[in-house]
Amino acid sequence: MRRAAGFVLMLLTPDGRRFLLLRNAKHGTWSVPKGHLEKGEDELSGARRELLEETGIHDVEVLPGFREVHRYQVAAGKRPDRPEGYEKELVLFLALARDEKWHRSSEHDTGAWLDLASAMKLVPHEALRLALMKAAAHPATGG
Repeated sequence: MRRAAGFVLMLLTPDGRRFLLLRNAKHGTWSVPKGHLEKGEDELSGARRELLEETGIHDVEVLPGFREVHRYQVAAGKRPDRPEGYEKELVLFLALARDEKWHRSSEHDTGAWLDLASAMKLVPHEALRLALMKAAAHPATGG
């Protein structure tokens, strides 16, 4: 099983909560900052590394009590290094950004801080939409 980790990254603004979503440059899908864990890497360290690589953000407040785990099958042919398909586990943490500054990696062609309704329209995966809703409702975010 391949393992991945990332963050539902939230910014609290006077106009409400905003979530950072990134659009993958290869397949055009929107998601949160996340990626595969490296050998021997724990989930939170991997999530922090991916956040830094994909956004340049390193200073976040990780909120306790939020750890969403999603397991799913990646279809055959989706990855050249695994033509037969594979099972994947994604662990998501919730973190608050200090400000809206970030930079786009070459892995993504765009990204944006979005309100929950806008984010829900862009995210194609039900499990990720559920994670966004749970993040918005988290007590530490005023949810």
